[in-house]
Amino acid sequence: MRRLEICSMTENDFDDFQHFSIALDKIIQSRDFSSVVKQLAFELKENPYKTVGSFFDTLSNSDLDMLMEKIDKEDWEEIILITELLARAEGAGGNDLEQVTNNMNVMTVMIAGEAIARYRDWETDRKSVV
Repeated sequence: MRRLEICSMTENDFDDFQHFSIALDKIIQSRDFSSVVKQLAFELKENPYKTVGSFFDTLSNSDLDMLMEKIDKEDWEEIILITELLARAEGAGGNDLEQVTNNMNVMTVMIAGEAIARYRDWETDRKSVV
C-alpha cells in the first residue's frame, strides 16, 4: 500500500496519527500519484502553509474532474492524502482515525461543491453567449 511508503508509519501504528509524518519528497518522486498530489506536495515542500481555498483556486477543471471521478469510483487514497496534506498545512491534521475520516468527508463535500459551482458558472457563461 502506497500510504505506508510515504509515511513514517507501520501497519501496527495505523491508529496513531499523532506521531507520523508524510514524506513529501517520496510523493514528488513517485510515479504512482497524480500530478495534483505531486504538485501539492511540491508546493508544501517549498512553503508548508497553504489554504484549501488557494488549492481550489489553482486546480484546473480537468484535475477537478479527475478528483470527482475518484470520488465516484470510491478510490479514496489520493483524496485522503490531499485532505491530510491540506489539513496539516493549515495546522488541523488528523490526530485519530475519526478526525481523519471527518476531514476527508468535509474535503469530499468541498470537491463536489467546487465542481457544482464551476458547472453553474459554465452554464451561465454558455447561456449568455447563446
